[in-house]
Amino acid sequence: MELSPYSLMALTFTNKARVKCKDVTTIVGVLSSMWVVLFMVWLHRYYAAHWRDARTERKTFMIMDSDGQLRLIKRHYALNSVFGR
Repeated sequence: MELSPYSLMALTFTNKARVKCKDVTTIVGVLSSMWVVLFMVWLHRYYAAHWRDARTERKTFMIMDSDGQLRLIKRHYALNSVFGR
């Protein structure tokens, strides 16, 4: 069974894994026709294309990793003087 590289997509969760995957696909020789993308980047592109299906407004979404979420929470607490700070 022969697979077309156009039918493959590698989703990774870290930049380190993405670089490693690109290295492997370069060795195999399919990099130019294979998607190797971070999951969050893919998810953002997917949502940007299908935001109507999610029944939201296009500019109301944000995709963040856990570090980004923590920074946002800390900024909210600092701006709103939560916990007497």
